[in-house]
Amino acid sequence: MKNSNATPDRVTFPDVEAGRYVPLGALLARVRALRGLSQVAVAERAGMKAQTLSAIERGIYGIERVPMILRLADALDIPRVQLFEWSARHVETASSRYARYASGRPERAHPRG
Repeated sequence: MKNSNATPDRVTFPDVEAGRYVPLGALLARVRALRGLSQVAVAERAGMKAQTLSAIERGIYGIERVPMILRLADALDIPRVQLFEWSARHVETASSRYARYASGRPERAHPRG
């Protein structure tokens, strides 16, 4: 990790930068791989179990608490604001998909490949 006073550089992925939605867990897994870190290493840095991180990366669990966002951002050496942005987009997209599903149009609730 960098000096705790320095803000890490933003991480960019071409598909995300082009506006494509990528699930939050997949983004975390990409950053972890980019950093060459195992789930165990990131989980230890973030003060959580590796099983919890695995479930987040697979989309089973979300990141619902601010302290967890802060710890994961620091563990992955990405700007905290970037992880907040990704988390907000994830919640907005999930809410939008759920609303379409609940309205009786589930065929539109799933992303098109």
